[in-house]
Amino acid sequence: MLKLLLKLDDWIDSRTQMREIKRLQKIADAAKEYARSFGHLVPEAIAEESRRLRERLRASPADAVKLQPRALAIGGLAVERVLGFAPNSTQIIGALLMVHGNIIEMHAGEGKTVVATLAAYWQFLLGHHTDIATTNDYLATRDQRWMGLVFGFLGASVGLVISTTPRPERRAEYQKDVTYVANQELGFDYLRDHLETNVADQVSGIFDFVIIDEADSILIDEARTSLIITEPREFGDEAGREYQELKKLILAVKQLSPGSDYTIDYRMRTVALTDAGADRLVHLLGRDFFKERDKPEQDYIIRGDKVVLINEFTRHAMPDRVLLEGLQRAVEAKAGIPPSKDHSIIASITYRNFFQRFKKVSGMTGTAFAAREEFYNLYGLRVARLLPHRGVLRKDKPTIFFRTEKEKFDRVVWESLRAKAQGAPLLIVGRSIAAAKQASDLLEREGISHQLLHAEVGEEESA
Repeated sequence: MLKLLLKLDDWIDSRTQMREIKRLQKIADAAKEYARSFGHLVPEAIAEESRRLRERLRASPADAVKLQPRALAIGGLAVERVLGFAPNSTQIIGALLMVHGNIIEMHAGEGKTVVATLAAYWQFLLGHHTDIATTNDYLATRDQRWMGLVFGFLGASVGLVISTTPRPERRAEYQKDVTYVANQELGFDYLRDHLETNVADQVSGIFDFVIIDEADSILIDEARTSLIITEPREFGDEAGREYQELKKLILAVKQLSPGSDYTIDYRMRTVALTDAGADRLVHLLGRDFFKERDKPEQDYIIRGDKVVLINEFTRHAMPDRVLLEGLQRAVEAKAGIPPSKDHSIIASITYRNFFQRFKKVSGMTGTAFAAREEFYNLYGLRVARLLPHRGVLRKDKPTIFFRTEKEKFDRVVWESLRAKAQGAPLLIVGRSIAAAKQASDLLEREGISHQLLHAEVGEEESA
């Protein structure tokens, strides 16, 4: 029995699409049949079967097609023994799509982590290294600890690279069969290696195969974002005078009135002075920095005496990043904290150019299909949409618009009280830290227990 589990967009024609669906379904069915026949195997026998598969595939890659169902069955058995559930057909098909270099769209809760594990296991059997790139340190650590047990069951070594991993230890982590890594660390290690004069000090692994979690966020939203390594310049008298001038300019800017003195294009991030505004200012601010666009707790937060930037897309804090072209000190001047050293660029690369260095790129996300044209135009990647294995239970309600902020937050409180009465969990997402705090204060006032999570308390993300 063949179920239409997924839709493959932009394939040559509908016949090709149906042929691909049938082919993948047959492999998934065969894998599940093998798994049933292997069900009696003890852990040691499963590990031994994995070892034999690895030796055979590396000695004879031509046998890959024939052995793929058997290999996926062994990988699935390891998942079942460690996690307590067997991968379903949708997850197996997702893994097959990723090993061929596709982006897959799966709904939340459909098991993307298991799909990535099966895909990485197949690459391991073929002798290829896999980097699994996540959006932050927490997710990389969580998945490495969780799936590391599965890989260990199958004889694969698993590494972890996060922001706190000492550089001397990173080489060993990248040399393991599968490495979980926050995507920015992967890119910055590549840049740092190019600054090393001694090859022995380079740490990056082999750019074989990468699986990118939240692929649309990294490959599309941040495609043109540059990973930049800077070095501090000496903070001399001239820089000190510049800092004082920035403070004076900021005080002057605060006296301007939006609309009459300047206009803001939020989409393009540009500011234009009106004739009246130009008359009141004799100096322009380079990329033009105005308080209506610079929003504390949305663009950055203050930790002690340091400005910490916030990622526009993930809303996570980025303590190791700074603004360039004098903007970092401008923000520091406005915040009234000591100025940091200015920085000059010594290495940079965009996410798009970096990930194109891999021999094969794949990814997963819950919202890839809408960006299918961008994935293909930018990277030559196809997008496959996997329908939920048991159907969609979620009900999508229409968007509600409110006339005022008060009306909106009143509705947030009302929905929270209703969820509490029903004993149902509720997730409230704010566009900024300030909005999240405001919602939290209102819930606190109503006696609704909750957990507040934002960039200032990111280390508690596991709570």
